[in-house]
Amino acid sequence: ARSRCVIRALSFDLDDTLIDSFSPYVAAHQRIAEELRMRVPSHEELVVYLDTWERTLARLWPDADLGPFMARYAELTHEYHYPPIDGVLDSLAVLRERGHRLWIVTKRSRRLLGLRMQQAGLSADHFQGIFAFEDQPVTKPDPRCFEPVWRAGARPEQSLYVGDRVDDQLAASAAGMVFVAVST
Repeated sequence: ARSRCVIRALSFDLDDTLIDSFSPYVAAHQRIAEELRMRVPSHEELVVYLDTWERTLARLWPDADLGPFMARYAELTHEYHYPPIDGVLDSLAVLRERGHRLWIVTKRSRRLLGLRMQQAGLSADHFQGIFAFEDQPVTKPDPRCFEPVWRAGARPEQSLYVGDRVDDQLAASAAGMVFVAVST
């Protein structure tokens, strides 16, 4: 007889999985580049996100002093609202009601994590843990990004990860987790 795996822990990527972040991200980056008379990146160029925001910016503008860009972004960041993905809040409520333990494992830095979650109506209290870039020993696609979840008691073989990028799928598969892709 074939054994049935019971999923107990559900982990989620944050950006474009739980919150709609790509459109405001593009708008902010294009606006600031234009203001600073930098080459304005295309929507397609901004899809490529490296392991950190700083490295992503350096890829876009390899010879530029990124200090003014990052300073202006910090000034404007509150103008851009990151709403929840349609249906996320209700879905998370149902999953909690059914007894699932919920986690977030994201490449997002803690710097704006709280603001973005608040804008989306995501309460940190609804998650067993939220592990930002700074909380992980390495980032996705390395499967060790999930080590904080394992230390908190979840088991890979009883876990599922939901994400929107190939890096999410690679990390989950290498960690022995079930992966579910969203097409945001």
